[in-house]
Amino acid sequence: MEHPRKANLLNKIKALYPLKEGQEELASFALDKVTDAVSAYCNITVADLPAELDNGIIGMAIQELDSCLWSDAGTDSSVQSITEGDVSVSFKSQAELYQALQDSNPITDKYLNLLNSYRVLSYD
Repeated sequence: MEHPRKANLLNKIKALYPLKEGQEELASFALDKVTDAVSAYCNITVADLPAELDNGIIGMAIQELDSCLWSDAGTDSSVQSITEGDVSVSFKSQAELYQALQDSNPITDKYLNLLNSYRVLSYD
């Protein structure tokens, strides 16, 4: 399910974090991942996430973009390794960047206090 305020959140991310042309889809993917993780952690459906969590969701999405080098995906700055002898430079592929995002956990200690305030017990 899509977050009801997704367009607004995505606009705030674009205003706070410089995206290159064609990278809106990457930011949208990161936002969806963070929203799903927050929903699962708090035991609240995505549609019912309170507006008070929006700034935290934006911060986590920007952190995800930053840590996975999403803003530089497909450019020369997504360097994977550099070797000086006989000069060798290799770049991360788009698939490697997606894999890095999939492997990361957007909920860090920095946001636990905020999320714990809205966490609901689940009796499943």
